Amino acid sequence: MTGYLLMSVLLLAQAETGPVGLDQKPEVEQKEELQKEELRPSNEFNLIRLFFSGGIATLVVTIPLLIISTVSITFTIERLFSLRPRKTLPKALINKLGQLYDNGYDPAEAYALCQQYPSVLGRILQLVIGEAGRPKRELEEVVQRAQEREAQSLLSWVRPIDLAVSVAPMLGLLGTVLGMMLIFWKVGGGVRGDKAVIFAQGIYTALVTTFVGLLIAIPSAIASHFLTGRIEKIFRGVDSVILGMLPALEQYGFRSKRRR
Repeated sequence: MTGYLLMSVLLLAQAETGPVGLDQKPEVEQKEELQKEELRPSNEFNLIRLFFSGGIATLVVTIPLLIISTVSITFTIERLFSLRPRKTLPKALINKLGQLYDNGYDPAEAYALCQQYPSVLGRILQLVIGEAGRPKRELEEVVQRAQEREAQSLLSWVRPIDLAVSVAPMLGLLGTVLGMMLIFWKVGGGVRGDKAVIFAQGIYTALVTTFVGLLIAIPSAIASHFLTGRIEKIFRGVDSVILGMLPALEQYGFRSKRRR
């Protein structure tokens, strides 16, 4: 009887302690696995997912960044089409002006040719031809004023791209700072969970806006540099054409009616 009671007590003790020990171990392991999964939110890098995982702090900054990138791309494409040789230094116009110069220069005919080929070179030549017959120094001043006006017009379309170069990194940094502030606010507010996990998730999410800002600014800087160089090359070509025509223009007293 006594032996039966002892066996019953041992069986009850094992029944109480055994399952608890078996249940506690899986719970600890499961918790560790969940933490590891939180640190590994995705098997592959997904920038769009990071945008939305950053919450309102990321979205508030990302929307202006997307607008800036759209503006930068639009103006870059527009300038690439507008700065083509046909719109700036038409070869046909240059060849016909050369033939006209060889056959005996006629300012009226040269003015008509410039009207047939609307371009940067054509617009500048129309102003210069309209002042034909003046001293060379005055003609050079007319050329300089006309080039400055055309340069301002061409560069005004590059300024939005320069703005993207300056503003995009600043907006990205603002988003990162705002994201870090929210991280510290969550940790300081006693949010439940592993603080190391919260920091890890918050930091890489907050850095998304800085990454996007640089992703916009770097191509925009390259585009701005390329377009500015092309504009400078255009005016070097304009100088080479007009300077060869100044001696002939100085010999003629011609006043043209500018038709706009």
